[in-house]
Amino acid sequence: MIRSTPGRPVVRGDLLANAVYSPNHRYRFLVHGKFNVDGDKFPSTAETELVVQRIKDWGGAVSGEDRVTGDLDFVVIGEPPQEPPPLSPTALSTEVASYQAAKAAKDQYEKILGDATKARIPV
Repeated sequence: MIRSTPGRPVVRGDLLANAVYSPNHRYRFLVHGKFNVDGDKFPSTAETELVVQRIKDWGGAVSGEDRVTGDLDFVVIGEPPQEPPPLSPTALSTEVASYQAAKAAKDQYEKILGDATKARIPV
């Protein structure tokens, strides 16, 4: 919010204050999922690492936990995982394991998104 007096514009030498900004505050981020930074339509773990590194380079702290906690300032969430197709009755154990991993990734993504929304943490 900027307060001013009509007829008296802000000029060089005026004191401007931001009651929220602190140069010493280090914002905490949760980064989850895979990102498509290069625009090739294929999200990857390498591109997620690029996002994490960029946040650190700009002075942010990235949470090591993969859950929403009370000390987060922002949640940065990647592309939503696809819902895995149903298994056939004759699915091999490797197909079952792949299905379970894909389902767990989808569920975790939705939980983080829902928890952040409920906690009113900017996503």
